[in-house]
Amino acid sequence: MFIDEETAAEKLGVSVEEVKRLVRDGVLPGRRTEEGWRIHEKSVDQLRSKYEGLAMPMPRPKAPVLAARPAAPSRLPLSRLVVGVLRIVSWISLLLGFALIAIGVLQNDQVQAILGGAVALVSIAFVLIYDLMRAVFVLHARLQELAGEASPFRARRPD
Repeated sequence: MFIDEETAAEKLGVSVEEVKRLVRDGVLPGRRTEEGWRIHEKSVDQLRSKYEGLAMPMPRPKAPVLAARPAAPSRLPLSRLVVGVLRIVSWISLLLGFALIAIGVLQNDQVQAILGGAVALVSIAFVLIYDLMRAVFVLHARLQELAGEASPFRARRPD
């Protein structure tokens, strides 16, 4: 007699998803129909009796061994020199902006304080945009990897 996955889950004391996984992985023989999985009641009873008296969980099949994937790029596809220079310039401009704000406040010069605020804001925006773009490139590479396609943003290796 065949039973559905809900009944098998009740008999085994596991979730319906776990029963589906056991059937898909071949631990529990079953047949896919339009209504869902149909599992032979005898095989459910055998599996339950096999693991009932033992203090061990239901079997988990080993994960398939995947080929090592190259790491997604963690930086923009720019040379290290360009990125280093841009980072140094952004930090210097941030410090310059804060210094202009401080000097403008001390000298009671609103124009100088506003100019310093603008310089600091632009340098902070650059740092945030750079980090956001790096995250977008990493996400794009991961999605392309999942789709089985090569990402145009993958770090190029010298031949």
